[in-house]
Amino acid sequence: MRDVAVHEYFDTAHAVVLQTSREDIPELKAAVELMLRGHGLDDEDRRPGR
Repeated sequence: MRDVAVHEYFDTAHAVVLQTSREDIPELKAAVELMLRGHGLDDEDRRPGR
C-alpha cells in the first residue's frame, strides 16, 4: 500500500485508501495491542517519551 501511495499517487484509488484506513488499520492496531499485552506491556508503558 505504501509503495502505491508514494510512487503512484495519482493512480491511487482514494476509496481503497479510505477503506484500508477504516477497516484494516483498526484490525492491525488491535493485533499489535494484543501482542504488547502478551509481553506484559500496557498503555502506560507505550506512552511517547517512555
